Amino acid sequence: MVFCLMVVYGLHTIHDRQQLWEDLKQKVVNTQEPFICMGHFNAVLTCADRINGNPVQEMEIRDFNEFMIDAGMTKLKAIGREYTWSNGCICSKIDRAIVNAEWIVTMNQIKISVMQPGTYDHSPLVWSWIAILEVITNFLPKVKEAWRGGHVRDLKELWFMLKKGKANLKKINMKEFIGVMNIVKEIRGKLQNIHELMRDPSAVTQNRQQEKELQIQLEKWSMIEESAMQKKSRIQWLSQRMKLNTLYKYLPGKSAEKFPSVNAMTMRNGKALNREQQLLLVARVTREEMEISFKNIHDLKALGIDGFNSFFFKKSWIVVRYTSILIVK
Repeated sequence: MVFCLMVVYGLHTIHDRQQLWEDLKQKVVNTQEPFICMGHFNAVLTCADRINGNPVQEMEIRDFNEFMIDAGMTKLKAIGREYTWSNGCICSKIDRAIVNAEWIVTMNQIKISVMQPGTYDHSPLVWSWIAILEVITNFLPKVKEAWRGGHVRDLKELWFMLKKGKANLKKINMKEFIGVMNIVKEIRGKLQNIHELMRDPSAVTQNRQQEKELQIQLEKWSMIEESAMQKKSRIQWLSQRMKLNTLYKYLPGKSAEKFPSVNAMTMRNGKALNREQQLLLVARVTREEMEISFKNIHDLKALGIDGFNSFFFKKSWIVVRYTSILIVK
């Protein structure tokens, strides 16, 4: 996958950052590949990007927002800490990653993890390629439970085994993920209360440990929430992009009464497979070829008729490998 990465460091004043927005816009509009721009912008994007400090002024966010609109950029989904910079009790989001439409269409599974700052005042930004199954701690045991003791002889029995596994995973979903948004909202509320208490310098030390524990919880549940809402967010985002309108205008047959037929002479006179190529097509499929094929299926491919996508098989391959290959062969 070819993409363009630009790392930025924004200067300290609004005036000094104006050249940054012009340079970035020029680069983005001339790029056809997926484009990601990340780093220390030193600028807030919304009024909610700073707490416990001076209120965000309109002039602080104007240039950044105009650039985002003019260049067709959007924020890349982030998980982890809400704010990326802190100075005592003052926190702000001045480090982020932004992407273009091509990035969202082709690389939507990539997210940014906002890590703990440690001894620094800035939080590191790390790419995070996650899926919902990766945060389920008892995912593999549930798959093994469905696979235990089964002697599968045909595709029908494999189908029922997969259905049993799906039922087990649905139980996990009911237990782990219902009310996730409420949990995230509750944790953020508690963090907000802690930050309010920490405005008093004498209360910073005694509340620091509780703040850290809440941040760890927020990181975990934010990952779950973002993953579960990934598909919905992607659809909503794409529906707002004017770039898709140009695609629909050029769809073949959009306004045609009938489609052109295939020319028979072209078919007869075109290239054909030789004998060696024909034999390769009907050759027996090997175990290695099956494994390679499974691993090369994209994680975002639509669900199969059994209700599972390729990501499920990749993550549970150690359990389902032998049976799946045996039946397919």
